[in-house]
Amino acid sequence: MRYMGQGLSSLETFCSLMCLPNSVSQKAYDRINAKIADINEALANALMKKAAAEEKIIGGTVNSVVVSGGGTWKTRGHTSLIGVCTLIGADFGKVLDMEVMPSYCKGCDSYKGSKFGPKYSAFLGKH
Repeated sequence: MRYMGQGLSSLETFCSLMCLPNSVSQKAYDRINAKIADINEALANALMKKAAAEEKIIGGTVNSVVVSGGGTWKTRGHTSLIGVCTLIGADFGKVLDMEVMPSYCKGCDSYKGSKFGPKYSAFLGKH
């Protein structure tokens, strides 16, 4: 259900319609999703690293690769809070690097202390 953009409530509805036993609890569902996200991120990073190595081999240079950059926002206009930027290798057309760029962070916003000083710097280092 997660890959269809649906959450736990949709999974529970599906299970009840198909006469299947109850699905997992919200806590277990969140834990499973966190593990899937970690594995997806590790796999994506490994594949991008491999693609970058392929681009270097084809180019025949050690630290010089021809790339194309692109970016997009979640919504049109200048009001979107989330954007994505990618670098694509010119020879193979594979993604070499990507970065999600949110303009708002719940983690940073949840910090309750003062927004300056060594404690805040330590928080940002861990975050």
